[in-house]
Amino acid sequence: VVASRNAATAEAKGKYLSIMDTDDVARPDKLSKQVDFLEKNQDFALVGSWARIIDERGRDTGKYWKLKSKPEKIKAELIFRNYFVHSAILVHREIALKFPYENGLEIGEDYKFIWDVSRESKLANINEVLISYRLHDANITRKKELHRKCLVDMYQRMFDEIGLEADTEELELHLDLRGSLEDIRRYPPKAIAAWLNRIREVNDRSGLVDSTALDSVIRSRWMKVCTAHWKDPLSIIRESFKILNHG
Repeated sequence: VVASRNAATAEAKGKYLSIMDTDDVARPDKLSKQVDFLEKNQDFALVGSWARIIDERGRDTGKYWKLKSKPEKIKAELIFRNYFVHSAILVHREIALKFPYENGLEIGEDYKFIWDVSRESKLANINEVLISYRLHDANITRKKELHRKCLVDMYQRMFDEIGLEADTEELELHLDLRGSLEDIRRYPPKAIAAWLNRIREVNDRSGLVDSTALDSVIRSRWMKVCTAHWKDPLSIIRESFKILNHG
């Protein structure tokens, strides 16, 4: 996938690239609305949209990915998760050429691409469903161990770039913050709070993302931690002071 996407980008001649997996379905007006957005907002390099989830046979599941964060918050969200449906994006070809998909990331190459673009340019999602994303066994269970390994590797690359030192346990913790409550319970609140505040400290030094936006994203992550550890209220209360008061 990585080699094919990079080859296609190199061969493309248009001003914009629309990247779409073959089993997903775009609305007829997707491209026109996204081109219109980028033409009117010259300081943006990439735009996505919301997505409707369909099953293997194309039937509506009643589920959606509604990515509502504003551009200044999207960059903060990207520290923790991919905030774009890759089949929904439209990107300037010149920007895509600057940030090729990275080898060795059989899974997560799309996330790393978005991250790279975000460090140089503004990104947005149109608050409208412009694509149907097909969810099936192949993209749910696709070699779970490989999926985890690639995402940990991707976070390592991301954090190396911004000067955030992380050992294997911290990378695993960061990955599990986007997982289930059971995943989060594997780590004590103290360890999670310390990690979140380290992200803040690095951002304070680098100015990578808007600090207010990052605070908002961290608080939302912490609420999930509180839910996971509700049986340990004393630890949650003690560590919450550190989160709410920036350490």
